[in-house]
Amino acid sequence: MAFPPNPENGGIYVIYTPSFAISREPGFGFPIREGMPVSLKCDVDANPKAAPIWQKDDTDPPVQQTPDGFLNFTEIRREHSGWYKCISRHLLGRFSSIGYFLNVRYDMEVTQEPDFDIGELSSTGRQLEVALGGAVQLACPPGR
Repeated sequence: MAFPPNPENGGIYVIYTPSFAISREPGFGFPIREGMPVSLKCDVDANPKAAPIWQKDDTDPPVQQTPDGFLNFTEIRREHSGWYKCISRHLLGRFSSIGYFLNVRYDMEVTQEPDFDIGELSSTGRQLEVALGGAVQLACPPGR
């Protein structure tokens, strides 16, 4: 296979394996909530050039990938949570990025009120208030 000479390095054509850069919009560290737009981007640096191919849990992703390596979720859903990675087929073999776990948070909806009185949960009926982050120790009475 002949490769074109590269004048930038004295006419030598350098072949190198893919390296991957994964980015996300909104940025990493920002919680992803159900219903919001999210984009994942995979950039592949390789010579010869190699195209990015997204996978979710080792299968096809839930949305169509763009030719430039984007997965665009217009309204992300909880079932989109999972392990995403970018692979690439290259002259020297098949290569993969590290996995990225996309966690989609959602607000749980209460569809039904409990059919018991909360006071029934305590034999004494006492309530205890604790500051957020405070410690609580509960003990069962002996013989119960």
